[in-house]
Amino acid sequence: MKRGKETKTLWGNVEKKGKAVRWLFNLRLNDKMMHRLFSLRLNDKKMMYKKNNRRRFHRDNPL
Repeated sequence: MKRGKETKTLWGNVEKKGKAVRWLFNLRLNDKMMHRLFSLRLNDKKMMYKKNNRRRFHRDNPL
């Protein structure tokens, strides 16, 4: 994975900061997969992503 603007995942390139999280929760990925994607380079930010975005994007988000 690159440290820059985009992150390489199995499904292609997505923006790391805002859209990646929204996109991951749109796909309804479980916590294990999210943990694997974010724990490589974003260990310090992983919990922040989880806390802030789980409530905001996990429910009531149209695909």
